Amino acid sequence: MENDRRLEIRIDESHIEINEAVEFVSNNDCGAISTFLGVTRKDFPNDDREKGTKYLVYDCYHPMARKETERICQQAFVKHGVKCIFVHHKLGRVDLGAASIVIAASAPHRAASMRAVEDLIDEIKSKVPIWKKEYFSSPDETDENGITKENKEFDIHFPEKV
Repeated sequence: MENDRRLEIRIDESHIEINEAVEFVSNNDCGAISTFLGVTRKDFPNDDREKGTKYLVYDCYHPMARKETERICQQAFVKHGVKCIFVHHKLGRVDLGAASIVIAASAPHRAASMRAVEDLIDEIKSKVPIWKKEYFSSPDETDENGITKENKEFDIHFPEKV
């Protein structure tokens, strides 16, 4: 039932707390809580540069990012039958090993919550306009402005100009 649903979306510069996400989605009607925590890793696979990542900086077009995240979450409620969803994507600087996103979902059974969380992260990465700039720890790195990284999953295509 739609009235039983709870949704919290945060796209801001505040620190990510996984316990806060779990607490939000806790529900006496649910026997499963699934989470995803995305953290900054040192190296990106298949990257031809031999520099380690020092930190990332995330930015977004906030009104569109929030609207698209909400749309994705509403789809997950319907598709998976989850009761509660919590999504928090950090903006600004995210150091090596620090969390950039947490997603939590609760459902009566584990399969639904696990599939929902997997779909949510895949859809958020592919549809939500959040960009990241990568900064490197390599002492010979001369680009102090960082390099904007594209999410390989991002699939919004704009029409070509005629």
